[in-house]
Amino acid sequence: MPVNLEVVNRYESNVVNTARDMLALIDETGAAIGVHLDTYHMNIEENGMVEPVELVGDRLGRGER
Repeated sequence: MPVNLEVVNRYESNVVNTARDMLALIDETGAAIGVHLDTYHMNIEENGMVEPVELVGDRLGRGER
């Protein structure tokens, strides 16, 4: 079963606030986790919308059921 973790803004958590933070967490744990990017949180934490998506690349999670 695919697992995706969402990147959230600093007002909801102080652990993983950017796409770069999430990639570091995934790399440190070695887990097979996808990244869920939310435009609401990205608007607060990221400098733009394109760079985080490109940075995450094929690790971008999908909402498949």
